[in-house]
Formats: sequence, structure tokens, C-alpha cells
Amino acid sequence: MSGLKIFVSSHKPCYEVKNDVFVPARQSEIVANLLQGDAEDVFMAERADEYCELLTQYYAWKREDAQYYGFGHYRRYFDFSQRGRKCALIRAEYLNARTAAAFGFTDEKRIVGMAEQYDVIAPVPLNYYIKSVYWQYSNGEFLHSEDLDAVLDILKSDFPEYLPAAEKYLKGHYLYTCNLFVMKRELFFAYSEWLFAILKKFYAVRGMAGYSAAERRAPGHLGERLFGIWLTRLQEQGNYKIAHLPIVLFENTSPLLPLSPAFSDGVPVFLRADGDGAALSAVTLSSLISHADAKRRYDIIVFGEKLNQEDKAKFSEMVQGKGNFSLRFLDSRAYADEAGALALSRGQREAFAVVSLPEQTREFESALVLGRRMLLRTDAAKLWDNSKESLPKQCAEGVLALDFHSLHEEFCVQCCAAQERAMRAEEFLHTLRENFNGQSGEMPSVCFDGAKVPWKCADCPYAAEFLAEANKTSYAEQLRFYDKEGRKREKKTLFDKLFPQGSRRRSAAKKLFRR
Repeated sequence: MSGLKIFVSSHKPCYEVKNDVFVPARQSEIVANLLQGDAEDVFMAERADEYCELLTQYYAWKREDAQYYGFGHYRRYFDFSQRGRKCALIRAEYLNARTAAAFGFTDEKRIVGMAEQYDVIAPVPLNYYIKSVYWQYSNGEFLHSEDLDAVLDILKSDFPEYLPAAEKYLKGHYLYTCNLFVMKRELFFAYSEWLFAILKKFYAVRGMAGYSAAERRAPGHLGERLFGIWLTRLQEQGNYKIAHLPIVLFENTSPLLPLSPAFSDGVPVFLRADGDGAALSAVTLSSLISHADAKRRYDIIVFGEKLNQEDKAKFSEMVQGKGNFSLRFLDSRAYADEAGALALSRGQREAFAVVSLPEQTREFESALVLGRRMLLRTDAAKLWDNSKESLPKQCAEGVLALDFHSLHEEFCVQCCAAQERAMRAEEFLHTLRENFNGQSGEMPSVCFDGAKVPWKCADCPYAAEFLAEANKTSYAEQLRFYDKEGRKREKKTLFDKLFPQGSRRRSAAKKLFRR
């Protein structure tokens, strides 16, 4: 029998903490297993999307053997770092090797030791101070108070001893969320038997006919409230040792998988694009497409920070139907976070991202790297053909031709500290620019770095070409909101002005008006 197993529910590939404590629990694999079981197992498997992460709890109860059972979620974990945080929720941008260590996930001995000290480890409850726990459920999006009332009726008829705890918890202001806990075996089995008996009867009482897919997740939401009721009764009995830990919510848990070339004979092009400068990078991409040779293939990797899904969709649409183009995305910020480089200045992070490309694209030997705020006026394949035998170099304004093997050796092997790598990267890129002899004759590319830029000044050089390419994208109207540095200025709404981001006033307003 294993000492402690913490099952981490997921429905898609994500970063996995690899040790003997955390057990990946992919929904599709659990469903396949349960479909081979008895009638109760099949009932659960067929309603996997409705039970949500409770399906993992059911599977662990029926299939796994341990002294302590714990549950997490691919975006939500307990903070095991023991830093004494009193808050209910900690937000983190990425789950990776660095943050896993920072929040104590890699310290198996500490986690097991904590589990052995207590009967239950539960989340720090969220102080829903404006209204009650019952009100929060009744007014939640896609939730129906009738479902919670049905569960209370089941408690009244089948488990009347829980009614005082249910009334106390639901009328209170402290909410247990996310179905996260660590529990001693005996308690876990008793809790699971009680929980799934109630939810099974809920199906017979309510049925959820006519509910949308989101509304049909009611059993998962009800499980959260039932855990609060069960824990409240356990606390009232006074015979159990219960600890509370903050929940860590990760915004992004996608694994960092190195990219391989899309074509064996493609022109490798890395294009810088950040969320606040997406429109200008789209213009650069448009100019690349406009001057491309139909007989050549182009392997484009868009790399940068905070490029949202809407922007990614717009970029992908630009090459849709073009069989000689491949376009993919690389989150440079995710890699910088894992390397501990997010504290660096923006310029340092940009330099760091360029010299770190070999670690994120293991099979690329060399490539062109295009900067922000530029326009290609010739075929990128010509620049590549004329440069790939004499790397590294700046081959045109805003265009670098880099040898990834030498970059990896100099910046990824010889210097690992983020600060050192960034400083050396800035020096390296500065030297390439200094050694650039300029462009004679027809300009193959143009960089917009001066005071006059075409999105702000219609009579500046190359403005007509820039606007022609901009009009081929879906960003032409947005460009008027960009400053001369090429960054989008966000227009503040009245709500943002009255309730600034991060303020207590904004937090209170959101809780008051949330439905």
C-alpha cells in the first residue's frame, strides 16, 4: 500500500509533477477503465463531464490503494511550501519546474510528513463576506438553487444528522472550493461513500432535463458544497486534526515541448510578436507573405509574450490555404518564467528570448529572426539563401540570421543564470547591429525606429507600403491606438477609472455584482 497519492485531474496534456506523490489522472483514461467495470462504474463514466474532477475521486476510491488520498487539478494545487501564507488563493502565471519547486510540489518528504500529521488537509476557505454560501450558489452562473435544495432534502431524509452542519455552513460566509483535499484512508472512504450516495440520488430526484452542458456540471459544483458541509460536521465533532492550505491557481499549465521543423527544406523564420504589439507584427507577417516565392516553403514560428488566442487566430488566418506556409506559436514568456527571467527588463527578456530559441526548438540548425516594427520588401528566402553560409549576422534591417548550434553552446550551456545570459545576449545582438554595413540599392527591409512612424504619420518614408500591408490584415483600424513605440494603448472604461485594476474597491464591486 502506498503512503500518499495525490491524484491530479486533467482532460488535456499539461505539465506533470513527476514524483511518487502526484499521480496524473487523465479523464479519458479513467472513463475507459470505468467502462470495463460494474453498472455503478459505467454510470459514472457516462456522466464524466457532469461529475468533473469528482470522477477522479470515485476512481481513486474504487481502484487505488493508499494510506492517504489527495486530489488536485491540472491548474489548482495546494501550496505545500509552508511559507505561512494565510490567503485562500494564490495566483501564478505558469506551472513548470521552477514554480513546482517554489510551491513545494517536489519535496515529497515534506508533503508526506504534512499528510501524516493531520486527518484532513483542506483549502483555506474563501471569505465570501458580502453574502452567504447559499446565496453564492443560488446566484452563480449556470447554477440553480433548486439543485442545492434537492441535495438538502436528500440530507434531511437520508442523513438528518448532517442538517445542523449544512445550515451552519450554507448560512455562513466561508466557502470551500475546488474539491481539493488530502485525507486519511478511513475518512476518505467514509466521505466518498456518503458523497456519491447523495449525488446518485440527486440524479433520480432532479434529472437535469433541459440543462445546457455547463448547467449539467451541477454534480461537480454540488460536491464542493457537500465537502464544506461534511468538513463542518467533522470540525464540530472536535476529534480530528484538520489543517488548511492555500490553493495555487496556475494560469497556464501547457507543457514546454520543443518545436521541430515543419518542412525538411523550409525557410525557417522566427517572428517576434507580443500581445501589446500584435498589429505591427501582423503587418510584418503580411509583408513576408506578399513577397514569398510560391515555389519555396516557409516555416514561421511566432514567438513573444502574452499573445492571446484571438491574435493567434488572426495570424493563422493569414496563411490559411497557403500550402507552402506553416505557422506556429512559441510562448517565450513561459520559458522565461521557468528560467527565472521574468524579473528582467523588457529589453533584456527580448534578448534572452532570442538567444534561448535553440532550447525551445531543438532540431532547428539555424534561422532568420525578424524583429518588431519592420517591413520586408523582398523574399525572405533570398535573404536566407544569401546569409546561411556566414552565420551569425544581421543580413538586413531588423533581420538576423543565426546559427542555433553556436547560440546553444554560448548562451545555454556556458551560462545558465538568467541575468548573465540576458546581459551577454544584449551585448551579442548589439555587436551584430554594429557590424551591419547597411543596405545599398533597393532596401530589402525597413525598420521603423524613429520619431516618425507610418501608423502615426502618413507622410513618413515607406508609409504607403506599410499601410498597404496593414490593410491586408484585420488590424488596420487598431493601429491608430498604437503609440510611436509600437505598443497598443488601452482605452480605459469608466468602470476601470472608478475601480482600478488590483484595488480593494474593484474586488468588492466584482463580488457584489457577480452573478
